[in-house]
Amino acid sequence: IMVNYNLLMASMRIGNTTFTVSGTVPFDSWIKIDLTYGGGFLKLYINDIIQTGGSILCSGSLKTNTNPLIFGGGLYGSIDEIKISRQVYVPS
Repeated sequence: IMVNYNLLMASMRIGNTTFTVSGTVPFDSWIKIDLTYGGGFLKLYINDIIQTGGSILCSGSLKTNTNPLIFGGGLYGSIDEIKISRQVYVPS
């Protein structure tokens, strides 16, 4: 997940393809970001709202590796909470 000013882009490697979704974020305010993969779609929610350009049809297994996860590299701001889950999350 990368943020450049107010553009948020999230990429995920599924099968042999990298899929990217995007959305806009408000500047200087707390936001909630959810990136989900399930049911044949990669989806990006910002504050529980699916974004225009935030859903893409895809299929396959997630690519895995043993590299460490890095959160907040190059981030100007704060991260409050991170959650990784196996089930498909649908914001209410």
